[in-house]
Amino acid sequence: MRTAWRQATGLALCVVFCAAALASPAPVVASSAAPTGRVVEAKVDGEIDAGLAAYLERVLDGAEAGDGVILRINTFGGRVDAAVRIRDALLRCKGRTLVFVEGRAISAGALISLAADRIYMTTGATIGGATPITLTGGEMKPVEAKVVSYFRKEMKATAEAKGRRGDLAEAMVDPAVEIPGVDGKDTTLTLTAPEALKLKFVDGIAETEAAALQQAGWPAAHTESGENWAERVARTLSDSGISSLLMTIGMIGILIELWAPGHMLAGGVGAFCLLLFFFGHYVVHLAGMGEIMLFAGGAAAVVLEVVFFPGHGAVAGLGVIAILASLVMAIIGRGGLPLDVAWAMGSITRALTMVSGAVLASAATMFFVARRLPSTRFGRALVLDSAISVSAQPDVDYTGAIGVTATALRPAGVAELDGRRVDVVSEGGFIEPGVQVRVIRVDGPAVVVAKIG
Repeated sequence: MRTAWRQATGLALCVVFCAAALASPAPVVASSAAPTGRVVEAKVDGEIDAGLAAYLERVLDGAEAGDGVILRINTFGGRVDAAVRIRDALLRCKGRTLVFVEGRAISAGALISLAADRIYMTTGATIGGATPITLTGGEMKPVEAKVVSYFRKEMKATAEAKGRRGDLAEAMVDPAVEIPGVDGKDTTLTLTAPEALKLKFVDGIAETEAAALQQAGWPAAHTESGENWAERVARTLSDSGISSLLMTIGMIGILIELWAPGHMLAGGVGAFCLLLFFFGHYVVHLAGMGEIMLFAGGAAAVVLEVVFFPGHGAVAGLGVIAILASLVMAIIGRGGLPLDVAWAMGSITRALTMVSGAVLASAATMFFVARRLPSTRFGRALVLDSAISVSAQPDVDYTGAIGVTATALRPAGVAELDGRRVDVVSEGGFIEPGVQVRVIRVDGPAVVVAKIG
């Protein structure tokens, strides 16, 4: 009797435990089903930047349910914000995703790999080493603790979303995370292909992509999806060096046009460079219509103040602030990292430095132009043809005459000399109305004046 009671009790407990297990939520695991629709391949090769993120977002967001996307990865990493964008695109992708690491998936490459449904590596491939760093003066420097904490949680959440060990992902970022028998103290985790397979961090080892597809049960037939022409051009234009050059040339061209209006050559070149700047940053999803409209509004305010309604400069000053803010915002990019993490990573400081450098270079160039260009043959032709309407030699020699500017000289305008309104040109650049000037020379049809004192 007692034996029968024990057996009944044991059976009841077993039923209760099984019911509890069935009621608890099952862990998320990577999809093992093979795609039934189209399969495309995209490459993650070299540095991970905003241009690569825009390209992969297009590919991944275009996949429908039943489609497959293969990412062929060989990278040492790159921009954290770009990697986060790619990670988010992988997690929201409606199709199935597979990563084939043919060399290495280091740093940002590790985050991208963990966001895929399946991971396969070649024998000599590695994955991990994801501690964020900053580059200052060409030297690698550690980042603040808040950045490490942020990226550590991103890696853990991504791994767990695909049914992988979150502690291994954390150990790849933070040296403080120690896993006995796997990772030593004060070191970040980097796994070889056999180590990753042993820890069930990846799905298999394959020497070729075809072998990886065969192991995964995916169809061998697929198409390659490369960058389109706009993405290739934009990726070049959004490079930090090219961006700085475009900003500088754009500012110089616009300033020269305002200084000596008429030809539209300098202004056209400047506007074209700034257009290229915003085109590149718009295509790679760094700048949006908000940044473009802010820049356009600032430029309009400057033109209204300087050309049409000269005043005390308050409107033009606000316009300049709007222009600089739009440039900084376009370089930092929309979305991606939280503001405090972006600041700690140096993204905001880098953007401010780039814009400040462009402003200083433009100011230095304009100082040289204002002092030297009017004395050259090209400069005299530029100033005269663009702003002076006099076509004949003045009938009076005004050399040495003293007068007052009737309009602003930018550098051309009108001054009252000996009771007559005369078209004049400033030798030193902009002169406000109502300022005493002296005629220093008469050069053909040009009466060149300088500010007294």
